[in-house]
Amino acid sequence: MNPIARRRALAASRMSVAGIALAFLVAAAPSAAMAQAPAGAGTRAGGVTHVVHFSVPPILKMRTVREPGQLRVTERDVAAGFVSLDEGVEMEILTNLRGGYGVQFQLRHPVVRGVEVSGLGAPVRVEGAVSTVSFPENASRPGRRTLMLGFRLRLADHVAPGVYAWPVDMVLVRG
Repeated sequence: MNPIARRRALAASRMSVAGIALAFLVAAAPSAAMAQAPAGAGTRAGGVTHVVHFSVPPILKMRTVREPGQLRVTERDVAAGFVSLDEGVEMEILTNLRGGYGVQFQLRHPVVRGVEVSGLGAPVRVEGAVSTVSFPENASRPGRRTLMLGFRLRLADHVAPGVYAWPVDMVLVRG
């Protein structure tokens, strides 16, 4: 393979499929609008100049890899006043937002009066409502991030041993 063909192949391998298709369309055929433009519009030294703009749509997605569907409360948990799960949730976040993002935690079941979340760099406490943890550093590293979260769920006073629905909702929010 000659050096020019090798450089073209390398450059093409770095482009996305959409980028290759767009480059082919722009190079292969001038648009009808440019072909019908008045003389002097969009031309430079007798040639046609194509201006191509594209934007990447914002992506902010969360996938829960592992989460308990239920909370088991034992006699021992009731006596201690809490349930601890060292690795309660594994979630994967995919984003290209340069402004960062946040993870919002909300208690949704009266069996729990508060929760402490670990695995986020600093402990997070949710007391009866909503708490958001921001990740503004995402500006320098957009991409995929996996979080392993631990939970210490503080039980409400009236809780009896049993099986309850998972009491914590997690939602992604823009930073």
